[in-house]
Amino acid sequence: DEIGELARDITLMTQDLQDRAVATAGFAADVAHEIKNPLTSLRSAVETLDRVKTPDQQKRLLEVIKSDVIRLDRLISDISAASRIDRDLSEATYETVDLNELTQGFVEARRLSHTHLHLDLTLTDKPVFVHVAVDRIVQIMDNLLSNAASFSVKGGHIIFSVSVEGRQAVLSVSDEGIGIPDAKLAAIFDRFYSERPSGEGFGKHSGLGLSISLKIAEAHGGSMTASNRRNDEGKVIGAELRLVIPLSRGEDKVSVS
Repeated sequence: DEIGELARDITLMTQDLQDRAVATAGFAADVAHEIKNPLTSLRSAVETLDRVKTPDQQKRLLEVIKSDVIRLDRLISDISAASRIDRDLSEATYETVDLNELTQGFVEARRLSHTHLHLDLTLTDKPVFVHVAVDRIVQIMDNLLSNAASFSVKGGHIIFSVSVEGRQAVLSVSDEGIGIPDAKLAAIFDRFYSERPSGEGFGKHSGLGLSISLKIAEAHGGSMTASNRRNDEGKVIGAELRLVIPLSRGEDKVSVS
């Protein structure tokens, strides 16, 4: 009856509020933990600065301080973006576009700023229409490119590929890096998780890019997965990250210029 339906709706709303409260508390705890690390390093460097004697030691400490400040700035910017993602997605404008055209335009534009890498492209013969918030899908592409580029050597290839599987559109980004530890294939999408190459400076990535990307994909009714690419002998020859989103039903098809 109506009272029973109302009670059920209230229960569902209460559960949703509780889930959101738990998620907010978890996010706040993660943020506090991530910010505390560079702050601790920064405090230690500042306290030590007055006690060092030589200009060389002072220079090294100042470099540590500068690095920590840059890391904090990056963290705060990425945390701010992550905290707004739900609201931004709810206010985003969705349009039906050809994923082939969108991906091709993205790759051609990014080639100008990634001249040390080969950005390759594999598209389908026919248009692949998806109903998306274009800016957010481009944000995912940027995150995937940034991730692949950080594991690529100079002259390496990064392949953007569009395909269709059933009623799903698939955008995959493959690299020729060291791959991902098999036990971490799902964890790379966790908030603040960062599996970085050994030669990369500490703190250059906040560990939020792929987490935000997954959130965007799920808001589109899609998903994201990661896997390792292997040769015939089973040796890892790179990683592949995939964005899967539903195909559009075909209304209001437009092109992306």
